This record gives sequence, C-alpha cells and structure tokens, in this order.
Amino acid sequence: MYAEVQLKSMGGLQHDILHRVLPYYSKCSGAYRTTFGWWFKTKEVFLNIVVSYDKVGFNPLSNLLFGDGLVGLNGEKWALQRRITSQAFNRKRVRVIYIYTSSLLQISFVLCFYWTNYFLNIYIKYCWPKLQNLSTNIISRTTFRNSFQKAKRIFKLQEQQMHLVAEALRSIYIPSFKSKLPTKTNREKWIIKKEIQESVQRLINNNNKIKEKSKNLVNILLSTYKNQRGQEEMLGVEEVIDECKTCYFAIKETTANLLTWALVFLAIH
Repeated sequence: MYAEVQLKSMGGLQHDILHRVLPYYSKCSGAYRTTFGWWFKTKEVFLNIVVSYDKVGFNPLSNLLFGDGLVGLNGEKWALQRRITSQAFNRKRVRVIYIYTSSLLQISFVLCFYWTNYFLNIYIKYCWPKLQNLSTNIISRTTFRNSFQKAKRIFKLQEQQMHLVAEALRSIYIPSFKSKLPTKTNREKWIIKKEIQESVQRLINNNNKIKEKSKNLVNILLSTYKNQRGQEEMLGVEEVIDECKTCYFAIKETTANLLTWALVFLAIH
C-alpha cells in the first residue's frame, strides 16, 4: 500500500497527509470512522486489575537506531538511565540552546533566494537538506561543544541508518532470519552500526583526555550519580553509546522536522 501511494502525486500542499505516511491506518479510519482501536497482539488489558502496563515494544530492527537507549527501556533500568540523562538536559543547559538559535536567521536568506528563483515544489526539495544541516550544526554545538565536528559525522551516519531501517520496516519481518542474512542492505547497516559505535567510542576517549570546564553531553553521561540511598551509579560505555544514538532522534531530528513543518505551513498560508 505504501509503495502504491508513493507513486501518486499529492496534488499540492495540504493538511491531509495520513494516507501517504500511514496508508493502512488511513484505510481503517475510512472503514471504521475516525476513532478506532488497533491491537498489535493479544494483551491482558481486559484481565489486568492492577492497571499497570508496559509500553509497546519496538520492532527489533529499531535496535540499530536506539540500541538500549532510554526510549526502549522499562523498569529499574529505565529509571537509572533517566536519572543520569536528566542531568544533561536540565533547565540551565537547555537554555544554552537559545544562544545558538541565532543561526536560524540564515534560513531567511535561504527562503528569499529560493522563493524568488524557484517554484514552490522545487524550493521545498532544495530546502530540506539545508534544514537538516542547520539542526545538525545547532545540536552538535550545544550538546557536544568542542567535539561538534565528530558529532556531525555521527548524526550523518544515524540519518543513513534511519533510511535503511525505514525501508526494512516496510517489508515482512521474519525474526532471527531475514535480519541476519548477509544481503547488501544488511551489510550496509552493519557497517554503519560499527562506524557509529567506533565514532562514539573515540568521542569518549577524547573526552577522557581533554577535561572541558563546561561539560558536554558525553562527559555528563559518563559522570556518576548519587541516588537516594547515597550509592553512586553510572552508565557503562555501551549505554552511553546508545544514549548518543537516541539523542539524534530526540533532539536533532525533531528540531529539523519542526522547522520543516513551520515552512510548509507558511507556504500554505
């Protein structure tokens, strides 16, 4: 259904995009009206009197994107990583991001140039990578500080991995079989995963040698945290790597998407 929809033109900018991004849900919405329920599998919802449910797990393929990052965890392990990662994104540190938002003014020059010289559909085509680069620069500088060039490379690799995983998610998933076959796409995913891990590992090693006065994201994730019992807790190297992967989607990708939709709505209105 997805491949069939992509072959057709949207017919101009519009708010109704569900039929293009999630065609099956759009079909269900038309068949069962706007409000309907969707069950992935049998759940104990109607029998559970404790009213405590775990969140729906991700497709195993998403492990290439998040690893064991915060978004895919449950229970005590989630609580531990939540306590430590919250130090990296407290109110004081988030406020620093606004210092770099002056870079957003560059977008105005891009808008003027493309709106003047190109039709709207051509403009959007060329503006998307510029928005991606802009959000990459802002987030890399604010979260990784002196290591922002290396962080930009990690973000680029994560973007490549995201497209490969998105393509795989549209096909039939066979557990412990298809994902382990040495196909061209799988080999590419494995190479990117290895390069991401090695890149973050080099970031960690570099931060251990250069002690920055204003800690960056990696230094904060590697720092210890004293819990309520007075015991010191800290993340392992693999957990730090996975949190850096999660950072791509939680911060960089959401920023780029917000800018993109803002421009789309400005173009419509």
